[in-house]
Amino acid sequence: MKRCYWLALTVCILALAGCTSRSRARDQARAAFAAGQQQGLQQAQQLQHPGLNVTVAGPVKYTVVPWTDELTVARAIIAAEYLGTGDPHQIIIFRNGQQITVDPERLLNGEDQPLQAGDVLQLKP
Repeated sequence: MKRCYWLALTVCILALAGCTSRSRARDQARAAFAAGQQQGLQQAQQLQHPGLNVTVAGPVKYTVVPWTDELTVARAIIAAEYLGTGDPHQIIIFRNGQQITVDPERLLNGEDQPLQAGDVLQLKP
């Protein structure tokens, strides 16, 4: 009889624990969905004005960064949330059909370069 009691009690505890986990998972899924919708809305708004953005190609979380007068290569890399395992080995700015190479060593030494609206910044790990 004791064995059945403990078995029933264990099953009840596991069932209740499962309900709590499902509820928490459902709440987390809702929060993630809402965050994704917000991020999608922001990106859609940025894409409506492509000339006022800088596109960042390479291992980054965000490929579109809103352009401002103060936007530089380093600030764009930070805003795009660079995901590479190490520093980029090659950084190239594409502007009006021209290619501008940025030396990563000089960038790390504080020699930053301003970006213009519509630039494409390519990062190669």
